Amino acid sequence: MTNSAHLDSLRDTLKADATILIYLGGPSVYVGYRQESMKIPSIVLTHSDDGQPRAGYDARKVREHLGIFTIRMGVKTTVLDADHIAERVDELMMPGPITSTWGWAKVSESETAWDETVNAYQKVIRYSYRYQITDT
Repeated sequence: MTNSAHLDSLRDTLKADATILIYLGGPSVYVGYRQESMKIPSIVLTHSDDGQPRAGYDARKVREHLGIFTIRMGVKTTVLDADHIAERVDELMMPGPITSTWGWAKVSESETAWDETVNAYQKVIRYSYRYQITDT
């Protein structure tokens, strides 16, 4: 599974959650990188990773990757709504929502604050996890 497949899987998990749909008023979960184009209310996902060949790479062609998901939540209503969305995202993320991954951990969480650039309350959470890729 590649990082774009991981993004798609996480997006689908969040879009399918009834609690998140209620808070967002619909399936407003997007993959994106530009904050200026953020739709409100929404959740925007980004991903980065770093891979290293494992011992025995020449024979097995296996690389282990450390992935980082950045999840940015934005609402115009209240700080409390943004915090409730973040709590639900946390409940979905910590068991490790993507198959063939392991070692999920919360790396950081921002305070919920009003962001003038998008006119919304925003909160950002980062999660790390591990996965393997076998090269052909």
